[in-house]
Amino acid sequence: MQTKPSEKRKLSLPTTRAHDTIVGMLSKPEKILLWGNILWISGVGMLGPLFAIFAEKIGGNILEISWAYATYLVVTGIGIIVVGTLGDRIGHKRLM
Repeated sequence: MQTKPSEKRKLSLPTTRAHDTIVGMLSKPEKILLWGNILWISGVGMLGPLFAIFAEKIGGNILEISWAYATYLVVTGIGIIVVGTLGDRIGHKRLM
């Protein structure tokens, strides 16, 4: 069946949102951890531009602050892997 050129076809898009599918599957403690992590990362991001001022006040330079922050990120990454593996072994609810 052919449509007339004046008739437009309507596309139907899925009505589910990412929030409904991902966040809806999380338990209450997991949601609290998720939002806490979002707030933490936002706070660290806002302090980033102030690192140069902090370095000047304590007598360091921006390179030393960058190394300290990079070390923090590496240690945090390793900690997340270790705690995630531990949670898989003993159970996430017991770990919380």
